[in-house]
Amino acid sequence: MTFEKNEILLVNPTGGWESRIDEHYFYPIGLLYLRNYLLKHGIPSSIIDINRQGLSTEQFQQMVMSLKPKIIGFTGSPFERHPLHSFIRGIKKAAPQALVVVGGPYFTATAKECLRQLAEVDVVVRGEGEKTFLGLVRTFDDGVDFNGLRGITFRDSRAEIVETENNSPCNRDDCEIDINLIPNDESYAPYVYLKNFEQEKIKAIPVLLARGCTMKCTFCFNNNNGRFLSRTIPSVITEIKAKRERFQCDYFWFVDPTFTLREKFAAALCKELKEQCPGIKWYCETRADCSPGLLESMAAAGCISIDVALESGSPKVLKNIQKDLDPQTLVPFTRKCKQLGIRALVFVMYGLPGETYSEFLETMKILKKIKRDIYTISYSQTLVLPGTRLEMQAKEEKLLPGNFSWYDPSYSEIPRWVSPMSGREIDKCRRQLYKYQYLLHHSRLSYLGKLPKLIALSFWHRNEKIKNMINRVPIVHRFVKAVGKIILGKGSL
Repeated sequence: MTFEKNEILLVNPTGGWESRIDEHYFYPIGLLYLRNYLLKHGIPSSIIDINRQGLSTEQFQQMVMSLKPKIIGFTGSPFERHPLHSFIRGIKKAAPQALVVVGGPYFTATAKECLRQLAEVDVVVRGEGEKTFLGLVRTFDDGVDFNGLRGITFRDSRAEIVETENNSPCNRDDCEIDINLIPNDESYAPYVYLKNFEQEKIKAIPVLLARGCTMKCTFCFNNNNGRFLSRTIPSVITEIKAKRERFQCDYFWFVDPTFTLREKFAAALCKELKEQCPGIKWYCETRADCSPGLLESMAAAGCISIDVALESGSPKVLKNIQKDLDPQTLVPFTRKCKQLGIRALVFVMYGLPGETYSEFLETMKILKKIKRDIYTISYSQTLVLPGTRLEMQAKEEKLLPGNFSWYDPSYSEIPRWVSPMSGREIDKCRRQLYKYQYLLHHSRLSYLGKLPKLIALSFWHRNEKIKNMINRVPIVHRFVKAVGKIILGKGSL
């Protein structure tokens, strides 16, 4: 059996159930690698990017009814899991003949639970998807007997859930994108907005540098089961040149959470970028303990934007989450970024395991030291994500309800870690970070000009009862929101 282009659909559903702004576009990089790998083996497929193509759920249902695909593959995120589950149910009804396959970190971590709770899903592809999905397609071609296929979870003929052994890891050749194989059919947006330059709406093309992460942070599900695979520098340069020519774009987004941890690789890549790709500008994620010399090389090669994770200013708390970092290194790091003209965003978390309010204040002390050197911060309360060490710890300590399920719609939000802090202290952490971020965004105002806004901001966030009462009356809510935008600035409420 041979497959036609539209008989295998790879679906990026993010944004298909609500209006999304461009800054939040979820780039389907995993699906691109999957499609590229299939094409290398002579099998065509189509990416259906719901957000990019502006499709409603009903429109996509009509599409699959018309196309009659044999296999539909979905990726997804735990942050939008319940709309995603409903979306998959609707698509299976529209195409009951299709084999519905799901994959990615979320479904890998919840594979058995997925099949128990979502009857519409036929197979879960676990871990790296290229080799396993290709095997799945070929097995489907031979008569749908999945027992000998590694790396999947499925239901057998007796409707019992079967989990086969893990597939062998992908190699470097599997990680190479052949840009000439990928048709320029505009089924997905080739770019995202460059991080920390969203207001300028600078378009940037994502390029994957490595898979997985060598770190063991307990809260992160980017670990790839401890496996890490880096691409070769020549292949990266070839991809950048090809994409630069095809899309006429000089801005790039390097997807690699440990870019500067491999200093030799980073330095060698910067050298090649400067020599072979002059004029490009790019963004990456990095660590605060990289050397000043490497930062200088990065800036010379076109780096203009960086995200760096502090998480906490307390060495004790960082040890609790297995993050190997001296928090004080952030101070000279951000100062150097400012000198080099690199915009730096700092990640911060609160409510971490074992964190007290006094330890959170250690975070604020560091943030105050770097306030003149950074572009902004991104902060959140500590979340328990599926497949992480933190989830295992939460289950062991019975911090999650006994009946908790990622597929139960009554649990609408991602669980938050239960820290030693009281609810009032957690709220104080949130307010302090919000005000800090606000001041960074409005740093061009005079101090006196900020006072009325800070007073209004403090009132608004301290009076949740008043806020909830206002939200219940639409006319009053719209009036207060309009006034608030004048006082606090657009987008503050």
